[in-house]
Amino acid sequence: MKKILFLTPTLPYPPVSGGVIKSNKVVQYLSERYELSVACLLKNEDKSFKAEFHHKTKLKNLITLELNIPRSARNLLISNLQHIPLNLYRNKSKTFKEKIQSIADGYDVIFCDHYVMFQYIPDDYKGKVVLHQHNCEYLIWQRYAAIEKKHDAVQEKIAALHQSLEEPDAADLAIAGVIVTVDHAGELRIERGLIRKEDVKKLPKAQGGETGLAGSGQSEAAKPVHSEKLTRMLTAHRSAAIQAEIMNRPEIALAALVHQLALQVFGSGYRTNRIVQVNIEQTYLKKDAENIGQSRAAIAIEEKRGYWTDRIEAAGQGGKTLFGWLLEQDLADLRDLMAFCTAVSINTGSGRENAPSDDVAAIMAALSLDMADWWEPTADTYLFHVGKDRIIGIVAETVSPEIAHTMKKLKKGELVEAAEAKLSGLRWLPANFRANSQT
Repeated sequence: MKKILFLTPTLPYPPVSGGVIKSNKVVQYLSERYELSVACLLKNEDKSFKAEFHHKTKLKNLITLELNIPRSARNLLISNLQHIPLNLYRNKSKTFKEKIQSIADGYDVIFCDHYVMFQYIPDDYKGKVVLHQHNCEYLIWQRYAAIEKKHDAVQEKIAALHQSLEEPDAADLAIAGVIVTVDHAGELRIERGLIRKEDVKKLPKAQGGETGLAGSGQSEAAKPVHSEKLTRMLTAHRSAAIQAEIMNRPEIALAALVHQLALQVFGSGYRTNRIVQVNIEQTYLKKDAENIGQSRAAIAIEEKRGYWTDRIEAAGQGGKTLFGWLLEQDLADLRDLMAFCTAVSINTGSGRENAPSDDVAAIMAALSLDMADWWEPTADTYLFHVGKDRIIGIVAETVSPEIAHTMKKLKKGELVEAAEAKLSGLRWLPANFRANSQT
């Protein structure tokens, strides 16, 4: 008989609400057909129903741990510092994880009831894993994925439009006109360089008479050196490096934060009903760079994240509110925490290959950022993702043409290994990482 471990975030008893009813029915069904053990966290009144549930259900084992982490501003900040959703943090226990890891190999199947319990499945577990998602959560994540995909597509289109906009040439200006209006504040508004639709036909075809894109030259655009996937990975590493640098430079983090605030106040910002209208959205770089966790920048960031998490958790255990604790800190600590929170919101990721934007280049220059301090071309971070000709060209440029010539007949795997050894310590960087490069 197969052995199943049922992981659930709360005791599936008594069956008095929708989610618990569903979990309880699944437990009853499995217990009648398999050797079933249930591992769950005990919340609120669960402890008082534990014995009754065990008595009424045919179980091999019942593994439990009491855990009550409320929704609060302090716990929200801690979850943000740990870079995990609040729901995941509220169901996180090191002790419970150690329990599950010690027994997991004894089961053929782990039945994960709700995504928040997935954090307890050991990375090296060899059995089958079943994720049981309740209807509401399933729909939420499905819709979120669709929105995120649509957002990325829209951002790509916006970036493409921005790149297509160029200064009008002399031929355009010869047939262009101007519109003069008065805006709502009574100020004169002048828009120059506008061409009527019927006048566009007067332009030569090569100049945009049919497309309306005078001198864009997009049809002759050079083929990108890097794929979109590799470009996203490289810019994710750039984001991590900027984060690692800026979290130790409060004065630059403050300038970046004030810049964002000023854009919202004096630009086309939006208003909400919160008292302090500032939004910090942490970036999730792993989706674009699976190897980001092993990078020097990510290791430095996690070390600083652990430092602040420990301090904030200690304050909470001492009965202090987050705001009350912050009021007690000196200005240097507040500046450092502000710098870290600002740093983890930075995202320079892009799927389009080009030199860093003006904003990215400005931050890199302010930090005196040298990406060679944080990244180097290894098999995982670069070499396996480009063609043999590209690798040989880099070796010729960085090491010597003679050595590059000797590598031409090597197979891809051998070439990557040899190039990684030759390039190690030479601080070569692709154009994406050079603030002032245009190639």
